[in-house]
Parts: sequence; structure tokens; C-alpha cells
Amino acid sequence: MEPHETDLVSFAFSGPMFDPSKPIYIDAQNTLRAFNAIQFRRLVRSLIAGLKARGVERGDCVLVIHSALFFAIVGAGGVYMGCDVASPSHELTHLLRLAEPRLVITAPGALSRVLEVCNLQEICSSQVLLVDKHSIEKIVQFAHGGAEQTDDPNTQTADQYIRLENLLQYGGLDWLRFEDSEQSKSTPAAMFLTSGTSGLPKAAIRTHHTIISHHLSVHYEVPHPVVRLMALPLYHSFGDFWGNIFPIRYGEPLYVLPHFEISAFLDAIREHRISETYMVPAMVHILNKSSLNVAESLSSLRYIGISGAPIDGHSMQQFQRLLSPDAVAGNLWGMSEVGVVFQNRYGATPQFGSVGTLLPGYELRFVNPETGEDVAGKLDSPGELYSVAPAEIEGILLKDPGVKDAAVIGVMLPDGSSEVPRAYVVRSDISPETTADQLAGLIQDQLASYKALDGGVIFVDEIPRIGIGKPHRAKLSQLDRQREKIASILALPVAVQ
Repeated sequence: MEPHETDLVSFAFSGPMFDPSKPIYIDAQNTLRAFNAIQFRRLVRSLIAGLKARGVERGDCVLVIHSALFFAIVGAGGVYMGCDVASPSHELTHLLRLAEPRLVITAPGALSRVLEVCNLQEICSSQVLLVDKHSIEKIVQFAHGGAEQTDDPNTQTADQYIRLENLLQYGGLDWLRFEDSEQSKSTPAAMFLTSGTSGLPKAAIRTHHTIISHHLSVHYEVPHPVVRLMALPLYHSFGDFWGNIFPIRYGEPLYVLPHFEISAFLDAIREHRISETYMVPAMVHILNKSSLNVAESLSSLRYIGISGAPIDGHSMQQFQRLLSPDAVAGNLWGMSEVGVVFQNRYGATPQFGSVGTLLPGYELRFVNPETGEDVAGKLDSPGELYSVAPAEIEGILLKDPGVKDAAVIGVMLPDGSSEVPRAYVVRSDISPETTADQLAGLIQDQLASYKALDGGVIFVDEIPRIGIGKPHRAKLSQLDRQREKIASILALPVAVQ
């Protein structure tokens, strides 16, 4: 059976031979918390049994507001959906209505909010499973050969939610398997949330066949051992691409950090001799500006994939200079709906400011968004597509020592004649007196006139960002509308009686 024709769990568990006793999923800050292939397989089969005992049937969604429990959910026939533990109540309500999950798995920080929202949506609290430090320790003990968990009074609270380790008391079951390719093509395995940069997140459905195809398009051989570090959220499609299948299919160790913090990130790379990691532009800008010995810490890296938001070529060049001569920092471009489509790969000459080359399995088509008709793509001599993006302006602003963070949106001129850039800027502690005129002049001096900040510069305390670091442009636009409304009210003449 061809790889595309099988189920996702069988595909992941049937890769080339490697030492099954070697740890492959590892806590970067506590390496005793690790699973090898044998332990991971045991854990997945046990969680499948537990999920089925809790009523998960084929096609049921399981919403995970925690780190990935990916293979167990898919193997039970369920549909994985992950979201940010910090999601506000209105977004959780939207997701519950969208997915109608059979179970909701969450962390302590979101528990009360999840229970409240579930209650309003008439989802029983017994359908909520909690994962905390105690749960993680129990799961690690079980995977390392410990006894099955037993149901005792401590596993269910007065609020009636369930602790995740409760799923480990039902033995083990094999995963859902397919007999033909049509099942692989038609059976959903996961729903990945779109970024929600312009509104509430939407769910992009991926079948078993789709995920396997996406994986095969991004996998390629490299001439060095691969040891990855992931500090991105695994619930996001960008984190999922390199966080789930690669370790168990190829035996390539994955070290995981709960979030990005520069000191912990650099320590993990240095201590574990990481060869490959994936980042968003915000992380690149932080490393470029850091006063720490970044270059020494990054010396083991050979490939860094950067995506999640646009980034300017100058910032990429600056970051490349922090790396070893044989390392490559490369852009990727994709969508939650279609996977990674373009990539700058290891071994190729870096193309700063370019999203890279089209990956195998994809075809590119240019269409007129209004008519749907094909249009001819215009190329310059190196074959690069012309593009103007907020990232270009943001990159210039972030080079200024007076700027800690920045995001650019388009705003309409008062006369409605055209849309122009407006920058939202967080001043740095180094130069808190930076003015709007200084920053506008900086852009005017370095970029074309039509990229000038004719929409102005607005100073704020913080740039709203979504989980993977992309500017939340919908919130910025909402803030902008509120600002304009207040400004118009203040400009009204005051009636004197």
C-alpha cells in the first residue's frame, strides 16, 4: 500500500528502522521527561483505549487546549483540534459551536474558563479532561513501564471534570486502520485553526491523506544527524509539521520548550546540540537585537525555518550572520488550509526576502480575485515575484534602537482616495523619546515614496499578537477604528448654552 493510501498513525509508525530505545520526544528543560518509540507507542495505544471508553467515536472532534495528544485522538478515529490555552471566552465559545467536540482537554490556567464556556454550551463537565503537572508525571511513569492507572476518588473532582491520567486504566487498543485509499482521502484527521488575523479563527480540515501528502512534500534528506528544538505551539499547523510525525517516523529527536523565552531557547540549543529549529519573525528580531552571545549559542544549528508572518530580507541577512557558515536560515510560506507550499531548504543558496521554491506535489496558478480568470505572473530577472508587505516597513522600524516592537496596517485616507501604511510602535527603554517624525523620516529615507507612513505613527504599550507571534491585525484595525471614532468626537464643536 502506498504511503498516501494508509491511515496517518500507521504511516507515522512505519518509517525507516532506527533504535527504538532512543528518546525521541523530550522535555528540553527536564530530559527525564522523555519517550522512546516503544514507550510512545504504548502510551498512544492506552490513550486510544481511554478515549474510546470516554465515548470518542469515528469522526468525533476532540478539542485540545494543551500540548498535542495528536496520535491518540487520530488513532481513536477522532478529529484533533488544538487551540491556545490563552484563548478568551468568546473564541472558545466560537470553537465549541464550530467543532461540537466530544471531549475538551485543557490545562489548569484555562480550566475555569473552559468549564464556564462548556456549561453555557450545554457540554457536560465530565467531557472536560485536565492535564496538569501531576498528570504529566503519571503519564511519563506509565509510558516508562508503570502500572495502569486505577480510577480513584482523586481522579475526579467535585466539579466532575476528569484528569487525563484517568484514560490510562482501560488497557490498550490498536488504532483505526484503512483498507483503501478512499478512506484515507475522505476521513478527517485534524482541524487546524487559521490565524484569525482578520476575525475569528476558522477551521481548516485535513484528512489522513492530506497530512501524509503535506509531510512527504516537506521531508528531504540532509547530510547530518537531525536534532530538532520546537518552541512554537504544537497546536498550530506550523508547529505540527515538524513536531508530530518526524520523531516517531524517522527517530529524529525532538526537544520541546513550552514557549519561547530567549535565555531558555539559547540554553536548549547549546546544551542539546540542536541542528534544526523553526521560528517566527518576532523571534528573529529578538535574537538580532539581543546583547547575549547569540552566535556562540547557535553554533550547532544547520537549518532554521522561518514562517508564520512576513519578514524583510535585511533582518534575514542580519540573522544569517549569527549562524555558522554552513547553516541556512530560510523562509517558508504556506497556509493552514494547504500546508507548506514554498521553502528555502538546507543546501540551497539563501534567497533573503524570498519565500523559496515551490515544493513537490504543488502547482501554482495566478488568478484575478474578482473574475477568477487566469492572469500572467510578472517576474523580474532572478525570477522573484514583486511584492510589497508590511514586513518590509516593520523591518526598517525594528532596526531603530528606539523601537522595541512594531506592526503596520493599511488605513484609508480621510478622502477615501487610497490606502496608506500606518505604524503601531512600542518604544524601547533605550530611547523612550523616539518621535513619530523620526520614524516617519526613517521610512521616507530608505523606502519608495508610496511606502511612506502617510497614515502616521501611533505609539502603544504592546502589539497584540496571536500564538505563533504574528501581529493580530484584526485587533489593530479594531483599535484603529476606536481611535478614529474618539478623535472624531473630540473634534466636534462644543455647544455653549
